[in-house]
Order: sequence, then structure tokens, then C-alpha cells
Amino acid sequence: MVRVLISDPIDQEGLKPLKENKGFEITEAHETNGLDHFEAWLVRSETKVTRDKIDKAKRLKLIGRAGTGVDNIDVEEATRRGILVVNVPGANAIAVAEHVLGLMLGVMRRLSAADRAVKGGGWRDKSLMGSELYGKKLGLLGLGRVGKEVAKRASAFGMEVLAHDPFISAQSASELGVKAVGFEELLSQADVLSVHVPLTATTKGLVGGKTLSLMKTGAILINTSRGEVVDEAALAQAINEGQIASAALDVFEKEPPKGSPLLALGDKVLLAPHIGATTREAQRRVARELAQSVMDFFERGLVRGGVNLPPEFEPEILDRLNYHLSLAERLGKFLGQFLPGAWNRIRLNTAKRFSEKDARVLLHGALRGILSCALGDTVNVVNAAFYAKERNIQIRTEELPGSSELEDIALSLRTADERSASISGRVDIGGELRISRIGDLVVDVIPQGALITIENQDKPGMIGKVGTLLGGRRINIADMRVGRKSKGKDAIMVLTIDNTIPKSLLEALGRMDGVTRVAQINL
Repeated sequence: MVRVLISDPIDQEGLKPLKENKGFEITEAHETNGLDHFEAWLVRSETKVTRDKIDKAKRLKLIGRAGTGVDNIDVEEATRRGILVVNVPGANAIAVAEHVLGLMLGVMRRLSAADRAVKGGGWRDKSLMGSELYGKKLGLLGLGRVGKEVAKRASAFGMEVLAHDPFISAQSASELGVKAVGFEELLSQADVLSVHVPLTATTKGLVGGKTLSLMKTGAILINTSRGEVVDEAALAQAINEGQIASAALDVFEKEPPKGSPLLALGDKVLLAPHIGATTREAQRRVARELAQSVMDFFERGLVRGGVNLPPEFEPEILDRLNYHLSLAERLGKFLGQFLPGAWNRIRLNTAKRFSEKDARVLLHGALRGILSCALGDTVNVVNAAFYAKERNIQIRTEELPGSSELEDIALSLRTADERSASISGRVDIGGELRISRIGDLVVDVIPQGALITIENQDKPGMIGKVGTLLGGRRINIADMRVGRKSKGKDAIMVLTIDNTIPKSLLEALGRMDGVTRVAQINL
């Protein structure tokens, strides 16, 4: 039973799949006492997940943020402890994108002033003259999930969309109907600049005095990303001096923005209380995706929205590799028990159809499987590479030679005393995992449950001897697979049994005439 603490209000309908899953026990409490009882902790922005609290949560494996930012979570400490931090960055993209267009229209059509005029008994006058979106140039500072959704909608309004994002290629931008440009060109060309960057050391204060001075005179600024990205004092000055015509902000340096110079600008600015993602649909979508992330992680070992994962762990890749990532971990866990010792080299070979990035993702799964044999539950995909480096284990990926249908992944392991072993596997149609080769011996084994591997000489009576010994100890063999290279040479048996067997029985199998090595594997 996985125990989950939810310490902030999260949409109940969206959480329903998690709450109804019998493998999870849910506690909803604003107080964060007794943290050592929980394996997962779900929050929004209210709860502060500090180093001290993480230190008290001895069993914690996952921290989930129902939203995009993780400013309220000590991600560095979580990573050090091997705790996965996940968020749901794409679930509210549509809500925020629509909000951006709403702010844009609100500013350009002076809707706030128009509303106040009617409610005050007045009517339209020259001060309410607005501007159209049609034909204007929209500059997107950042072309992530929200930026892409804004681009789609702005194009429908007849706007020309420019974007600057160092992590997006010109081709990818062009496929969205967006022109990729340099930073200064974006500033000088945009009639409306919309900010969509995360808060980092390099983006804090990015839109300040210098940036604003490079913007087109009379441009409009929209910010729905992070308040600290915009220097509010510099923005207020640029508006007062006429460099910037107006601005619409949903986020602020301090929230609520008491004392901000923007509050004194009246109708020159449109201010909203951080409600970009505050729609019923978005909150439900966020909760549902977060619930699915928790279930995927604890039930299938899959990770979605991992903040502190290696950079190649992209959602699209994880979706595509799904079963193969599970296979890589199972092969690693098998090999780590098959060849115990001080490992110094791990090599993963993949079929030609897998990209270099795919191979790196699969390598992390294999590392987790291997190292868990020595380190237990403390190792996961968050810190597996860290532990490998700490132990001076060389890791690398290569392409499988040829085009065999027998295997998708091959994994080899070497110890400091020059012992080595290898294993291969594939994913069949329907997602069934198979071990297809152990060393150079062809087998067909489902990698699950309690297994015994018996390496032996291929000679008559070996299977009968093994069956008789185990039967005499009342050990039931659920499945037996054998492989050999050629008649009378090396062979292997892989037995699936109902339960693990005692060490004494394992040693008895190893003493049998013709048996060269025995290993017990738990998957």
C-alpha cells in the first residue's frame, strides 16, 4: 500500500482514479506532521517543501506539484535524496494560452476602462479607442507548451508570430507557422511581447531596463510566466516615459503585489491575481494527470513530468519506450543478481530503430535495475547515474550489430575481477517482455517472479535430476526453459518457481554433477 499525503486543495474529480485505486492510501491534511509515514507527497503552491521537511520524510519517493512551477519545492535536496519531483507542465497550457489572448484583447480594446465607464454612468469617448490584433506582430519570448498554444490562437487572429527560444530549432518553429528570430530582433519587431520562460538564474530580471529600451516604441508587454522575470520598477518607468504603451500581468515579483509601482498606473496596465491556470477544466486536467503520474511511477516504474530527471526523459520518448524501459530495468535487475560483485562497466546495445536519445533513456532504466541489486530502493532513475559515477562504473551505449528480430536490447556487465555476463531481451506484440538470450545461449523467458538459473553441461538426465531434487523439497516448478549452444556443450535452465528457495537448497543444486553455476533471481 503506497501512502500519499495531499497537503493542498487539488481537484477531487481529477484525483478520483488515484483515490479509487486500492494500492494507494490517501491522507488529505494541511498539516505536514508525520511525514515519515508517506511515500508520495502532492502539493500545489501553498505548501513549502523545504529541506527540513524532506529530511523528516524518510520513506518519500515522489513529490508531485499540481501545476507547472516548483519554486516551493527544494528540488536540489530532493534529487540528492533520490526523490523524484514531478509536475504537470502541459495540463494548464490551454487555460494559460487563452488567458494570454484575453489579456491581450483586454489591453488593446481597453476593456477595463470601458467597463468602469458604463458602470459609472458614462458612455464611450475618444479615450476608449482601441487597436486590433489583426496584422500585428506577436513576439513570443519562449516557445514551450504555453507559447505553442498561444502561437496557434494568435495565428487565427491574423497576427504574425515571431519567437525566440534557444532550445527550439527554426524548423520546429516553422512547422507551427512561427518565425524564429534572435532576441534583439524579437524585441525590436514585436507589437506585443508575451513572456513564456521559466524562472532561472539567467531569466530573473530578464525583462528589465535594457530589454525594455530595445522594444519597439509603443509596444505592449504580457507576462503570465513568472513574476521575477520582469523588473516591475523598470516596466513602470518605461510605461510612464511612453517607451511601452501598456502591459498586462498575471504574475508579480511578490504576490500579492503590495507596494508595486505598477499599482499606480491606472488604466495603463491590466493586472490579474495569478489566475492563468484557474479554470475548472485546467484544474481537473492537472489533478488527473498528476494522479496518473503517481500511479505510473509506483505501479509501472514510469515517470511523467519529472523535473529532476535526466534531460532526455521527455514525455514523448517515455510514451514511445514504455514497455522497452520496463524491459531494460528487468534485464538490469536480472543481470545484477546473475553476476554480483564490484561492477566497473555497464554497456547497453540497442536495435537500429532506437535513436541515441532513446538509448540513453533505456540505459537509465538498466542502471536502476542493476544498482538496485546492491543499493535497494535508494536507487532510482533520478540518482542512478550519480551512483554509477560515484562507484567509478563506466557506462556507454552502442548500436546492436546486424538486424536480429531476436532482441531489442542487449545488456552486458563486467566486474573489477574481470568476470562478465550479458543478457538480451525483446518486447513482443502486445507488450509482453521476453528474455531472449543469456550470454550466447538462446532462451525464451518471461522476466518476472522468482527464477533460478542453472548453468550446466548438456547431457542426458540433467532436467530429471533438477526436477527430482526440487520435487523432493516440495518446490513447485511453474515453468522451465532451456537453452544450449550445441549438443553436449554448455547449456542453461531457467526455472520459474512459486517462491524463493533457501540458500542450502541453492547450494545443493550447485553441487550436482554437471552443474557449473546456480543463481537465484527475484524480479
